[in-house]
Amino acid sequence: MVAATAWNRLDRWVTATGERLTTDDDTKLDYFHGRLTANPSGRRFADDGWVWHPVGMVTVSDLDADERITVTQRAYAWDQPVAWLDDDTLAVQRLGPDDELMIDGVALFRAPGYERIGMFAGPSGRMWTSMGRLHVVTEAGLEVWDPADGARKGVVEGFRPTAHNPVTGTFAELTGGQLRTWR
Repeated sequence: MVAATAWNRLDRWVTATGERLTTDDDTKLDYFHGRLTANPSGRRFADDGWVWHPVGMVTVSDLDADERITVTQRAYAWDQPVAWLDDDTLAVQRLGPDDELMIDGVALFRAPGYERIGMFAGPSGRMWTSMGRLHVVTEAGLEVWDPADGARKGVVEGFRPTAHNPVTGTFAELTGGQLRTWR
């Protein structure tokens, strides 16, 4: 298990025993951690944090290789939606080098070097992947995007999920005391 235990610290534990794998020497960075998003196998995780200026930095940590790679940097933009399409492909929302110049859309980066392999305008909002598609919560509802051609394939109008089960592919929304799901 990996968790941010302070603004500049990530710790790792063995969940079965509770043993902490990190030491005080190897966890402190001059980096403010953002949301941690694990890839499907749990080997890698993306962190959309920032460093002083401020500059947003999407990084990927590989737990097996014990390495951290900077995927992209964007002035004044951090903690944006990210999602893993598969174990090696990361989708990052908002296009451009600076918060004031960015447009809505998604850039795709592929391991091991995390070179950008594609980008398209459009999606903006909380984002997950299921069955090779991006699912984005918007004002209209849950939009479904195909990252291969950058086209919106559909929308589930009025449905704005707050959770996704990656095993079943089910999206869930709790509204008005009722749980609504969609798959």
